Amino acid sequence: LSPEAVTLLRKISKSKATKNPGTGRFDFTGSIDLGRDSLDSLKSLGIKLGVIEKNFNYYGFDVSLTLEDLEFFPTEVKEEFMIRNCRFQGFSDFSPFPTKMGNGLYVQSVENLKSLSGTSLNSGKKTEIRVYYCWDLESLGDDLPEEVKEINLGSSSAGNTKLPLSSLKGSPKIVREDFYVQDTSIRSFEGGPEKIGRRCYLSGNSLLTSLRGFPVDFDGILVSDIIGCWFSLEDRMRIITEGIYSPANWSGTRSREIMRATPFQREFVATSLPIDYIQGLIDQSPEKMAIILKGVIKDPYFKGLKWPESLKGEVDLLSDLDDIGL
Repeated sequence: LSPEAVTLLRKISKSKATKNPGTGRFDFTGSIDLGRDSLDSLKSLGIKLGVIEKNFNYYGFDVSLTLEDLEFFPTEVKEEFMIRNCRFQGFSDFSPFPTKMGNGLYVQSVENLKSLSGTSLNSGKKTEIRVYYCWDLESLGDDLPEEVKEINLGSSSAGNTKLPLSSLKGSPKIVREDFYVQDTSIRSFEGGPEKIGRRCYLSGNSLLTSLRGFPVDFDGILVSDIIGCWFSLEDRMRIITEGIYSPANWSGTRSREIMRATPFQREFVATSLPIDYIQGLIDQSPEKMAIILKGVIKDPYFKGLKWPESLKGEVDLLSDLDDIGL
């Protein structure tokens, strides 16, 4: 190697670099920090990255990242794959990347990232996905792993900016700890995880008026713009039937405080329950449930509910009154 190449390799990593005779790429025993200027130097010297045993961090200083650039990216990262402050040019997801991304994906302030398709992450209880301030994101894609430790789409903005992401379709099926989705355009929980281990944070999703698709066996904390509380099945049943709840304590301890749920909160929570649970409550107390559900009765999710013949007129009237704000 030329002295210039040796200096560059030492600049981007403090770990040992070895040229793989089979691939012609350079493998590293540790982590890599790669800026735009260093990437340009790799290209000019014809040096391509191979297997990175720890983390890979690319920061682009708001400069475009092209398909040609990706030829020099690593083929495998064993731990976390990070990419920040750049603009995808000529592609809008991770499909063109040559990289197997290991146990973590960290993406921040990447323009023209429209989908998480092409992310080749490991599936397992150590895998984490964090995507921040990617204002063009429309889809989670079809390639996220089935099981992760945590997923965080936290893009809080001081203004009214929201991710165009309108569906949770493509989410991992199992989230061992926290599921954090903020400032998106989702309207329901459909397509979201089937299991969430600890906390579900849905603040800032102003269009979210339904929890259809929410996991039935969730036994943790829900935080949303409408209600923040403990949200086990037992808690939800108590909100629906008694109109009371335990406010959320983010530390994970259950508060002894009891809050009174508003009709709107009760209707919102009702959308998280399976239809057979709701039908059972109607069978037990049809008049009470007609009042509780008046705001959501016309939702297609509830159209299969069966009411006593003697109450059908009252149910229709209550839903009409709700439509006009009464």
